[in-house]
Amino acid sequence: MVKPLYLPSLVGIALAVGWVVNANPWVSDYEISVNRVQTGSISNFPFRNCETNDGAYHLAPAWWPMGGNKYCFNIEVMNDCWSSCCTATLHKIEFNVSSSCLVAGASVTATLNGVPTRVGPSYDKPPFGPPGSAILRITQLGLDPVMAQGAVLCITLKPNRGRQGCTTLEQLCSSPGFPAGTCTAAIFDATCDCCPISQAAQARPPPPPPPPP
Repeated sequence: MVKPLYLPSLVGIALAVGWVVNANPWVSDYEISVNRVQTGSISNFPFRNCETNDGAYHLAPAWWPMGGNKYCFNIEVMNDCWSSCCTATLHKIEFNVSSSCLVAGASVTATLNGVPTRVGPSYDKPPFGPPGSAILRITQLGLDPVMAQGAVLCITLKPNRGRQGCTTLEQLCSSPGFPAGTCTAAIFDATCDCCPISQAAQARPPPPPPPPP
């Protein structure tokens, strides 16, 4: 005869399952918290263990101001790449940003080739980054190497009603050792094993033509 499973047993099983699920140290893209404790166990961006030097995707070296707090980046695909990271899809992009941008009510919108992204951008505090580190995450991009080549990602920075928050890339982007306005980004595959890092700075206007002889 099969014995009935009493409530204490069910509670014990549920707790055990919960412990197994929560044992995973990596935080989901959707578990966003600006109040979480940061351990500082990974001191360098992108503040997680992944391959930062190998991958097919990079930001083009220059970003473009479009007016109205809107800024655009071009995505490039490297052809001389042969590892498993080179055939992975482009799942998300994370920017290293200043924690001063994490202001209640401030927000960011994004478009990919002129179409709003499936999931809106979000600020977050990486759990394993140093206290005070912050990122801007744009996920669910779903690009393969063919689709990604030449794709244009644009973000629009929106302050809160009190006009607080970052509205320029000089304010937003944190790139120690680089000029103000240089944005550092990691481009991830769906497993987050591959995360090549690249920098983009503001495009410089072409030099004026030489004076006539």
